[in-house]
Amino acid sequence: MYDWFENHALVWPSLSIQWGPVLTAEEEVSFGVTNRAAKARYMDDPTGAKGTSFSYSAENKVSTSDVRSLYISEQTDGSAMNTLCLAYVDMPQQHAAGPINLAAMGASQLQQTSSPNVKVLKTIVHPGEVNKVCTIPGPNFRHVVATHTDSPEIHVWNFNSQPNRDQDLKKGSGTDVEPSVADATLVGHTDNAEFAMGACGVRGLVASGGKDTQVLVWDLEGALGRGNVPPTVFLEGHTNTVEDVCFKPGNQFELVSVADDYSMLFWDTRSSTKPVDRVGNAHGNKDLHSVDWSMVTPHLLVTGAQDGGVYVWDKRNLGMGPTRKFMHHNEAVTKVEWSPHVSSVLASGSDDGIVAVWDLNRRAAENRGTLNLAVPEELIIQHAGHTSSVVDFCWNPDEPWTLMSASVNSPGAGPLPINGGGALQFWRVSEIVHKSEEELMQQLAPYKDYIVSGDLNSLPGGPPLKA
Repeated sequence: MYDWFENHALVWPSLSIQWGPVLTAEEEVSFGVTNRAAKARYMDDPTGAKGTSFSYSAENKVSTSDVRSLYISEQTDGSAMNTLCLAYVDMPQQHAAGPINLAAMGASQLQQTSSPNVKVLKTIVHPGEVNKVCTIPGPNFRHVVATHTDSPEIHVWNFNSQPNRDQDLKKGSGTDVEPSVADATLVGHTDNAEFAMGACGVRGLVASGGKDTQVLVWDLEGALGRGNVPPTVFLEGHTNTVEDVCFKPGNQFELVSVADDYSMLFWDTRSSTKPVDRVGNAHGNKDLHSVDWSMVTPHLLVTGAQDGGVYVWDKRNLGMGPTRKFMHHNEAVTKVEWSPHVSSVLASGSDDGIVAVWDLNRRAAENRGTLNLAVPEELIIQHAGHTSSVVDFCWNPDEPWTLMSASVNSPGAGPLPINGGGALQFWRVSEIVHKSEEELMQQLAPYKDYIVSGDLNSLPGGPPLKA
């Protein structure tokens, strides 16, 4: 089921995670990447018998892994400062992970072990716990993120210029360390804005919602270093806390938001400060927690709610209701997100500890008579590596079928009593799960002789070279 799996135990739980860009060679030096596993291993273990996770080709020194940055929040119990960290994971490319990674699926979470392939590069002392991390797209905002906390303000951080506070935390004791100073503070909310936030992929716009029921938009172009930044757009229409907001992909004017008033509202900042379309009681009389607009098929949206439902909507025909309803999760859905690569694929995370991956094209199966009808046909994989609520997950923007997910450990969760901390997991869905039988057979055809005989000399191009 997995091409790659990696578990990383967190001392403090993380309520929000986000992928960052693949680090360039210059950034590796600048941020101090010193323990990259791929640089120390070579293609001398073709069968994985030694547990080789990553490797270099001895012939051309092409790495089979990428140093992928990520952002992790740390929520403490008050005995230490809350932090926001820039980290990296040494991520194997497809088919390059060894058995040692996949074997960890059954053990690492329970043993609470940390991965040697995940390292923190820079730490910011955050003013309050981090409820949401939002990356800002665009070349002018590389390593720039915005964060929600339990306040009306949104903080913007430039990890390129922020000082690393790791040593300050080690020297200090408990909570006597001064918080880092944000590169910009987005003001305008009149009550706490804790979770709802989205960034525009076209330019440096950030949208936010909160307990004041408003959706606000800020322009970050030229805003870094300016102190307090007021919003450029005020949108009013919700009657209860806004839980999530996102821009339409490729569009800087159109947004969608969901709230505890059970509604999904659509906005166009070119025409009005009021909603241009709405779906009331989208999941009945249940709070809506998450919404996402497909990057690949812009007329499709997905919502997740308190009732455990995952609903798919067609923007062209909202009056007909959702085009699909999945009631598979047995607790509230915390997040939904479309795959950035495959138009029919989305994922949902839930308080039931599951991240479910759905393929809308799997509706008509040839072997329907053999299916377990209690399981939706569109459900292609359930990631059950977490022992408690999934608080966040996200698709990798560059590597298809690759995800990162986070959970907060709780006492008695799973087979063993685990207290405190959290789990950060990286995983890639195997081609066996998402490709058709015909596609798999075509891909394996060149390796037929090796599969039958086990003779490395029968591999296309001959046996791998030794270092």
